[in-house]
Amino acid sequence: MFVGIFVISVLVILVINFLTKRWKLLKFTSKFPGPKPHFIFGNAGDFVEHKNDPAALFKQLIDFHDIYGKHFVTWGLFNVMSISIIDPKDYETILSNTKTIRKSIEYEFLKPWLGEGLLVSFGQKWATRRKIITPTFHFNILEQFVKSFDKQTNILVQKLKPHVNKGDFNIYTYTTLTALDIICETSMGAEIHAQDHPETPYVQSVKAMSRFMFERIFSLLGGYTLLFPLTPLYWKQRRHLKVVHDFTNSVIVQRREQLLMQQANVAKKVNDDKDRMNVDFMSKPEEDDFKDLYLNRSGKEKLTFLDLLLKATVDGKPLSDADIREEVDTFMFEGHDTTTSGISLTLYHLSQHADVQERVYEELKEIFGDELQEDFRVTYSHLQDMKYLEMVIKESLRLTPPVPIIGRQTTEDIFVAGVKIPAGINISMLVYAMHNYEEFYPNPRKFDPERFTAENSKDRHPYSYIPFSAGPRNCIGQKFAMLEMKMTIAKILMNFKLLPHEPTAKLTLQGDLVLKPVNGVFLKIAQRNKVL
Repeated sequence: MFVGIFVISVLVILVINFLTKRWKLLKFTSKFPGPKPHFIFGNAGDFVEHKNDPAALFKQLIDFHDIYGKHFVTWGLFNVMSISIIDPKDYETILSNTKTIRKSIEYEFLKPWLGEGLLVSFGQKWATRRKIITPTFHFNILEQFVKSFDKQTNILVQKLKPHVNKGDFNIYTYTTLTALDIICETSMGAEIHAQDHPETPYVQSVKAMSRFMFERIFSLLGGYTLLFPLTPLYWKQRRHLKVVHDFTNSVIVQRREQLLMQQANVAKKVNDDKDRMNVDFMSKPEEDDFKDLYLNRSGKEKLTFLDLLLKATVDGKPLSDADIREEVDTFMFEGHDTTTSGISLTLYHLSQHADVQERVYEELKEIFGDELQEDFRVTYSHLQDMKYLEMVIKESLRLTPPVPIIGRQTTEDIFVAGVKIPAGINISMLVYAMHNYEEFYPNPRKFDPERFTAENSKDRHPYSYIPFSAGPRNCIGQKFAMLEMKMTIAKILMNFKLLPHEPTAKLTLQGDLVLKPVNGVFLKIAQRNKVL
């Protein structure tokens, strides 16, 4: 009897809480249009028919903006709801506001892999990590990274040669492996040779983890932490997590030991040189300055992302191996999937627009001259001179942004479009839809790099173009990404002419955490008369 009364009381309380929350949500969502939701299942019915078709699912989200305008509301199970927005003025309000610095609930699915790294964390932890990591992208270090870009893209060119005059092939596969090689070498100082050995467990597991994140978003049980272990996806993810974490951990341990040995050798050399030079090193700052000078002159060429983290301290204490792994894994995820999308889709657009491609090639000839040598090295300075190629990349990132949706969650009340949005609400910013909206970009489906001349850009709202997000949580690696994209595309165009695919190989995109092709990015290549 008592148990029955207790159960009924709990159920009554839950129902009252549910209805109270629903009433509060309906009070402000009534200000926004959107598809009519089921009382319990929300708008699941609008998406369930597309659950096995990610391209159609993505198109449905874009179509809603065509139907409902710049703002609409969708509901998930029970009282889960989200506001979708494509207005640049609202983007500025949201992305520049500390009240919306927290990522939306979908990013929680990345935590098993990335922990609370820079992409997922917020508050003081995010601010501290951002401060630590920012120096990695100083131009002096980026210049060092360019050497890795040059080396790995030379390998890519050799891998592509068998496809000359051989019909359609999937360029996405090759750019993925190149991006993995680049990001491993620059972030960890480790060479995984993904282009030579694409079947290696680490390469396969990184690709699998990226795919699992999207699958979990649309899994009925996968969205709940307590229920996720009941799904087959959980156990697949667990196996691949072990592979990626074990690899990162082993690299961290190995690099830590190397740095300790290096420091011991430097200390010994410093002491030897002090005696030989008869220099007074009584004050610690002077001794530290001497060590820094010695390290700069010691021939050390590469400072990796991992090195920076191993040397960093917070409140006088070094980061733990778990802390470092979070950031290295985050860098791996963000640094290969997004650049792969950006590179392959820019190559695709160039294959479809011979006039634009030829203009890029003419710019490259102006930079490098008519006599291109086999062992010619592309430098940081060369990449800075590729102004038209940069416009081409920017237009590609507009038309097909690698991050098609940005999600945030309000931590306090905030006004959006004149409506008070309470704390705890998910906000989806459909960057893809905004970049392809007629009001902001006339004839938006036309590929036109001239949109990004200084003259044509000056009156554009700064938040109407955000392929790297914006505000305090903008992409910390956007300069790195732009240099990598320039290098890869330039190397390919120096060697090959890009040609359109056959009609049957139509490009179809899906928009999960990263914009990806459903079946691949197909094109043809022909040999250039003069090659690098």
